[in-house]
Amino acid sequence: MKKIILIIAVAMGYLPVHAQLSTLSNSKPLGFLNPALQNYEIENGVASFSVAINPFVTEEMPPAYLGAVEFKANDDWRIGVNFSQEENRLLKTGSAMIYSSYRLELDQGSYLILGADIGAFSQDAKAAEYNKVLAPNKFSFDPDSGLIGSSTGLDFGFGVAYSRGGFTMGVGFNKLNNPQVYSAPSYILMPDPLDSTRVVYKDTSVLLGRVGFGWQSNINIMYEWQVGENLTVLHSAHITNLSGSGADYLGLQNIAEINKRHSLGIGVFYNGEVGFNATAGYGITEDFKIQASAFFVKDLNYNSVSSLYESEGYKPLLEFNVRYEF
Repeated sequence: MKKIILIIAVAMGYLPVHAQLSTLSNSKPLGFLNPALQNYEIENGVASFSVAINPFVTEEMPPAYLGAVEFKANDDWRIGVNFSQEENRLLKTGSAMIYSSYRLELDQGSYLILGADIGAFSQDAKAAEYNKVLAPNKFSFDPDSGLIGSSTGLDFGFGVAYSRGGFTMGVGFNKLNNPQVYSAPSYILMPDPLDSTRVVYKDTSVLLGRVGFGWQSNINIMYEWQVGENLTVLHSAHITNLSGSGADYLGLQNIAEINKRHSLGIGVFYNGEVGFNATAGYGITEDFKIQASAFFVKDLNYNSVSSLYESEGYKPLLEFNVRYEF
């Protein structure tokens, strides 16, 4: 049973690396999650750039980046572009997308919003962590060096959202064209020759090929309400890859905006482990804002003695964002 739990733990790290970008404050353009979630309150457009860093974890992780620019074509039509790059111990991914959305008025103040995006992605799969954790099995990727399997391809997505007053609910999908990527290694077991009631790892080398990337989904629910003349509060929920067996990511955030400039927020999320976050933002003007967030997650590292991933406590993932409306 311990081995099965270990396999689940290491496989969770192979979940779409967008789970890390999911761990960002929701007070920014969310078109990278769902192309229908564009800002229809902007005068002309909005630009946003975020960097997320993990400076306190035991195994150093490169920064993650997310940038987006959205433009107002007319009152009901928006066009945007976004780019991102992120990496963990199992995957490195990059993406560059162009997206657009159009809203249809159902009745006064009630809208159906349709969106689509298309672009390129890259994904590098790393075998080193699996070779360490699932030894004596040895995994490599064909036809690369044996350490990294690199994939590039086309990413097509679609989204729909409903908006009325301060309430918005959207569902977005990406990888609808099932592009080819390198799969996560699977453990290989055989009967224990010394005990027929047990199984052990088979000592073998495995050459991994490509498989179709499954559809990815995001569900976002948001409600913003006016508490007072100078105070609004945003409640948001974000679910990634919801299925009958659960979800890859679930996040709840509450962010208060003061005088249309400054912000404070708290939240909780689950991405295999429960974590917490806090957000604070400063508005230099109503249109130019900077924000910092801390997401406290467990720092899990593999212990070769116990053959388990063990927590070294909660460590903050830090996000810094600059946003400008023009």
